[in-house]
Amino acid sequence: MITMRTAQVSGDVDPTKRPFRWMILGLGWLAFTMTSVDRSTWGPASIFIGEDLGVPLASLGLFATFYYIGYVVPDLVPLLPAHGGTSP
Repeated sequence: MITMRTAQVSGDVDPTKRPFRWMILGLGWLAFTMTSVDRSTWGPASIFIGEDLGVPLASLGLFATFYYIGYVVPDLVPLLPAHGGTSP
């Protein structure tokens, strides 16, 4: 049988004053902002992208469909009963 010990936190540093928490918050905010900007600019930019690359607009639409499915599927996986989720 494997036993696990609880993590010991040093009492020297106040957890609310750790400098890396702001860096992690900033990186998370930046990543969220970039994905939001990317999703909102894809539609208007697809016309110019299609012209520059010589790709038909229908092919770009197919790419965008799979691109958005890539956002949805990872959000649904935790809801599956095998992962401890419950059905609504």
